Amino acid sequence: IGNNYVSAKYNGDQNYSSVETNDLFIIGKNNITISVADIVDSIYVETPVTITANLNESVTGDVVFNINGMNYTVSIVNADVATFEYTPVNNKTLTVVATFEGNDVYYSNSSDAKQFTVNRIDTSLDVTLTKTTIFVGEDAVVTITMDPSINTTVTLKVGDNVYDVSVVNGKGYYNVSGLANDTY
Repeated sequence: IGNNYVSAKYNGDQNYSSVETNDLFIIGKNNITISVADIVDSIYVETPVTITANLNESVTGDVVFNINGMNYTVSIVNADVATFEYTPVNNKTLTVVATFEGNDVYYSNSSDAKQFTVNRIDTSLDVTLTKTTIFVGEDAVVTITMDPSINTTVTLKVGDNVYDVSVVNGKGYYNVSGLANDTY
Protein backbone atom coordinates (compact mmCIF):
# COMPACT_ATOMS: atom_id res chain seq x y z
CA ILE A 1 0.00 0.00 0.00
CA GLY A 2 1.36 3.35 -0.97
CA ASN A 3 4.00 4.22 -3.57
CA ASN A 4 5.62 1.29 -5.40
CA TYR A 5 8.49 1.66 -7.82
CA VAL A 6 9.13 -0.72 -10.66
CA SER A 7 12.06 -0.82 -12.99
CA ALA A 8 12.74 -2.95 -16.02
CA LYS A 9 16.07 -3.39 -17.76
CA TYR A 10 17.01 -5.11 -21.00
CA ASN A 11 20.73 -5.60 -21.59
CA GLY A 12 20.33 -5.77 -25.31
CA ASP A 13 21.80 -8.22 -27.77
CA GLN A 14 23.40 -8.18 -31.22
CA ASN A 15 20.20 -6.81 -32.76
CA TYR A 16 18.75 -4.61 -30.05
CA SER A 17 20.22 -1.95 -27.86
CA SER A 18 19.93 -2.00 -24.09
CA VAL A 19 17.10 -0.13 -22.45
CA GLU A 20 15.99 0.66 -18.91
CA THR A 21 12.81 2.29 -17.62
CA ASN A 22 11.25 3.13 -14.25
CA ASP A 23 7.70 3.78 -13.23
CA LEU A 24 5.65 4.44 -10.14
CA PHE A 25 2.32 2.94 -9.25
CA ILE A 26 0.22 3.56 -6.17
CA ILE A 27 -1.69 0.88 -4.31
CA GLY A 28 -4.52 2.30 -2.29
CA LYS A 29 -6.84 0.81 0.25
CA ASN A 30 -10.39 -0.15 -0.65
CA ASN A 31 -13.48 1.58 0.60
CA ILE A 32 -15.94 -0.40 2.68
CA THR A 33 -19.55 0.24 3.60
CA ILE A 34 -21.04 -0.47 7.01
CA SER A 35 -24.70 -0.24 8.01
CA VAL A 36 -26.48 -0.66 11.32
CA ALA A 37 -29.37 -3.09 10.91
CA ASP A 38 -32.90 -2.25 12.00
CA ILE A 39 -34.16 -3.87 15.18
CA VAL A 40 -37.66 -5.15 14.49
CA ASP A 41 -38.65 -6.13 18.03
CA SER A 42 -39.44 -3.53 20.68
CA ILE A 43 -36.56 -2.60 22.97
CA TYR A 44 -37.23 -2.44 26.71
CA VAL A 45 -35.28 -1.11 29.68
CA GLU A 46 -33.08 -3.76 31.33
CA THR A 47 -33.69 -6.26 28.49
CA PRO A 48 -30.67 -7.22 26.35
CA VAL A 49 -30.82 -6.30 22.67
CA THR A 50 -28.47 -7.42 19.89
CA ILE A 51 -27.16 -4.62 17.70
CA THR A 52 -25.89 -5.71 14.29
CA ALA A 53 -23.60 -3.95 11.81
CA ASN A 54 -23.35 -5.32 8.28
CA LEU A 55 -20.31 -4.76 6.07
CA ASN A 56 -20.33 -5.11 2.28
CA GLU A 57 -17.18 -7.28 2.37
CA SER A 58 -15.81 -10.00 4.62
CA VAL A 59 -13.00 -8.44 6.63
CA THR A 60 -10.75 -8.96 9.61
CA GLY A 61 -10.59 -6.05 12.02
CA ASP A 62 -12.48 -4.11 14.65
CA VAL A 63 -15.95 -2.60 14.55
CA VAL A 64 -16.61 0.01 17.22
CA PHE A 65 -20.18 0.44 18.41
CA ASN A 66 -20.62 3.86 19.99
CA ILE A 67 -23.83 3.72 22.02
CA ASN A 68 -24.89 7.00 23.59
CA GLY A 69 -21.27 8.14 23.81
CA MET A 70 -19.69 4.89 25.08
CA ASN A 71 -17.45 2.76 22.81
CA TYR A 72 -17.69 -1.02 22.61
CA THR A 73 -15.21 -2.82 20.32
CA VAL A 74 -16.05 -6.07 18.53
CA SER A 75 -13.29 -7.96 16.69
CA ILE A 76 -14.31 -9.86 13.59
CA VAL A 77 -12.30 -12.38 11.58
CA ASN A 78 -13.11 -12.89 7.92
CA ALA A 79 -16.72 -11.84 8.49
CA ASP A 80 -19.18 -9.32 7.11
CA VAL A 81 -21.27 -8.99 10.28
CA ALA A 82 -20.44 -7.64 13.75
CA THR A 83 -22.87 -7.97 16.65
CA PHE A 84 -22.93 -6.54 20.13
CA GLU A 85 -25.37 -7.32 22.93
CA TYR A 86 -26.36 -4.23 24.90
CA THR A 87 -28.71 -3.80 27.86
CA PRO A 88 -30.34 -0.36 28.10
CA VAL A 89 -30.51 0.94 31.67
CA ASN A 90 -33.11 3.65 31.03
CA ASN A 91 -35.73 4.57 28.47
CA LYS A 92 -33.66 7.18 26.66
CA THR A 93 -33.25 6.96 22.89
CA LEU A 94 -30.28 4.81 21.87
CA THR A 95 -27.99 6.50 19.38
CA VAL A 96 -25.79 3.83 17.81
CA VAL A 97 -22.85 4.59 15.53
CA ALA A 98 -20.99 1.60 14.07
CA THR A 99 -17.52 2.28 12.63
CA PHE A 100 -15.11 -0.07 10.89
CA GLU A 101 -11.64 0.77 12.20
CA GLY A 102 -9.86 -0.19 8.98
CA ASN A 103 -7.05 -2.65 8.31
CA ASP A 104 -4.27 -3.17 5.78
CA VAL A 105 -6.79 -3.53 2.93
CA TYR A 106 -9.70 -1.24 3.84
CA TYR A 107 -9.92 2.40 4.90
CA SER A 108 -11.29 3.33 8.32
CA ASN A 109 -13.64 5.96 7.01
CA SER A 110 -16.91 4.05 7.10
CA SER A 111 -19.59 4.65 9.74
CA ASP A 112 -23.34 4.41 10.01
CA ALA A 113 -25.70 5.77 12.67
CA LYS A 114 -29.21 4.84 13.78
CA GLN A 115 -31.48 5.73 16.65
CA PHE A 116 -33.67 3.28 18.52
CA THR A 117 -36.46 3.95 21.00
CA VAL A 118 -36.21 2.21 24.37
CA ASN A 119 -39.56 1.53 25.99
CA ARG A 120 -40.39 1.32 29.65
CA ILE A 121 -41.30 -2.09 30.99
CA ASP A 122 -45.04 -2.58 31.31
CA THR A 123 -45.99 -2.56 34.97
CA SER A 124 -48.99 -3.95 36.74
CA LEU A 125 -50.23 -2.87 40.16
CA ASP A 126 -52.72 -4.85 42.20
CA VAL A 127 -54.28 -3.54 45.42
CA THR A 128 -56.16 -5.95 47.68
CA LEU A 129 -57.64 -5.87 51.19
CA THR A 130 -57.45 -8.75 53.62
CA LYS A 131 -61.13 -8.08 54.39
CA THR A 132 -63.63 -6.45 52.04
CA THR A 133 -65.90 -5.38 54.88
CA ILE A 134 -64.27 -3.42 57.69
CA PHE A 135 -66.07 -2.14 60.77
CA VAL A 136 -65.46 1.19 62.49
CA GLY A 137 -62.43 0.82 64.75
CA GLU A 138 -60.77 -1.89 62.64
CA ASP A 139 -57.73 -1.37 60.44
CA ALA A 140 -57.91 -1.88 56.70
CA VAL A 141 -54.91 -4.02 55.76
CA VAL A 142 -53.90 -3.11 52.22
CA THR A 143 -51.58 -5.31 50.14
CA ILE A 144 -49.86 -3.92 47.05
CA THR A 145 -48.51 -6.45 44.55
CA MET A 146 -46.21 -5.66 41.65
CA ASP A 147 -43.55 -7.46 39.63
CA PRO A 148 -41.18 -9.19 42.12
CA SER A 149 -38.19 -7.30 40.71
CA ILE A 150 -39.62 -3.91 41.70
CA ASN A 151 -38.41 -2.06 44.79
CA THR A 152 -40.05 1.36 45.03
CA THR A 153 -42.52 3.57 46.86
CA VAL A 154 -46.18 3.58 45.84
CA THR A 155 -48.60 6.37 46.71
CA LEU A 156 -51.78 4.99 48.30
CA LYS A 157 -54.82 7.26 48.57
CA VAL A 158 -57.66 6.32 50.93
CA GLY A 159 -60.39 8.93 51.00
CA ASP A 160 -58.61 12.28 51.40
CA ASN A 161 -55.51 10.75 53.01
CA VAL A 162 -52.33 9.92 51.10
CA TYR A 163 -49.78 7.35 52.29
CA ASP A 164 -46.39 6.34 50.92
CA VAL A 165 -46.06 2.56 50.91
CA SER A 166 -42.67 0.90 50.55
CA VAL A 167 -42.69 -1.96 48.05
CA VAL A 168 -39.88 -4.49 48.40
CA ASN A 169 -39.53 -7.39 45.97
CA GLY A 170 -42.91 -6.50 44.51
CA LYS A 171 -44.86 -6.50 47.80
CA GLY A 172 -46.02 -3.67 50.02
CA TYR A 173 -48.36 -3.56 53.04
CA TYR A 174 -50.11 -0.75 54.83
CA ASN A 175 -52.51 -0.70 57.79
CA VAL A 176 -55.01 2.14 57.47
CA SER A 177 -56.52 3.00 60.84
CA GLY A 178 -59.09 5.50 62.07
CA LEU A 179 -61.53 5.00 59.22
CA ALA A 180 -64.99 6.46 59.64
CA ASN A 181 -68.17 4.76 58.52
CA ASP A 182 -68.01 5.30 54.77
CA THR A 183 -67.19 3.70 51.42
CA TYR A 184 -63.55 4.04 50.30
